[in-house]
Order: sequence, then structure tokens, then C-alpha cells
Amino acid sequence: MTELESKDALILHLERTLKLERQTLRDQFAMAALTGLATHRNLSTDGAMMVLAVDAYLIADNMITERLEQ
Repeated sequence: MTELESKDALILHLERTLKLERQTLRDQFAMAALTGLATHRNLSTDGAMMVLAVDAYLIADNMITERLEQ
């Protein structure tokens, strides 16, 4: 690996790390929803985790909408 490739890899790693550290309220709501959903779903089918993630963010979006209406 050249020095430039090494620097590019480091920059990419840092960008991903920083993105993970910037959790939004939506992300926090989705994580909470995901915890509940995962305990009540069969995750053995193909694509089940993707469906779970989508459902968690749909719930999070509804929670934010409800929160804004208060």
C-alpha cells in the first residue's frame, strides 16, 4: 500500500467514525424501536434485518412527527 493509499484509507475511516458519532434524535428513536422489534420478530428469513431496520426508522419518524405536534 502506498503512502497516498494509506492516507486515503485513514481519511475514509475517520469520516465513517465521525458519522457514527453524530447520532440524531431519529437514530436514537430508531435504536429504541429496533430493540423492541427484534425481541418480537422471527429473524431467520432472508432480508429480515433490513425489514427490521426500515420498520425501526418508520417508527422513529412517527415518533418525531408526534413529538413536533405536541
